[in-house]
Amino acid sequence: SINFPKAGASRPGSTKILNYTGSGVVSTTAINSGVYHVRILSQIPGFVAIDVAAASSGVGALIAANTAAGDYFQCTPGLIVTFSSTTATTGSISVTEMS
Repeated sequence: SINFPKAGASRPGSTKILNYTGSGVVSTTAINSGVYHVRILSQIPGFVAIDVAAASSGVGALIAANTAAGDYFQCTPGLIVTFSSTTATTGSISVTEMS
C-alpha cells in the first residue's frame, strides 16, 4: 500500500455530486491531477470504492449517512470513486477533491 504524508491542512477543490436513484452504482469522472485525498458526504448509507474502474454494487468501505465532517479517503489522480447502497432510498453523495 502507498502512503502519502498527511497535509497540515487541506482546502476543498472540485466537488462532484453523485445522484443515487435507489439501485445500482454511481461513479465520478477521474480524480484530477495533484489530488491525493477526497472527502465524501452522503445522504444515505452505502459503500465507497476508489479504483481504476467502477466497482460492483456492495463493494468498498461502508460509510454512514449524514456525518457532519464526512469521510476522508486516500486516492491518486486518475482513479474513480464509486458509490452503491443496499437501500432503495434516493439521495446525493458529494465527492470533494482536497488539496
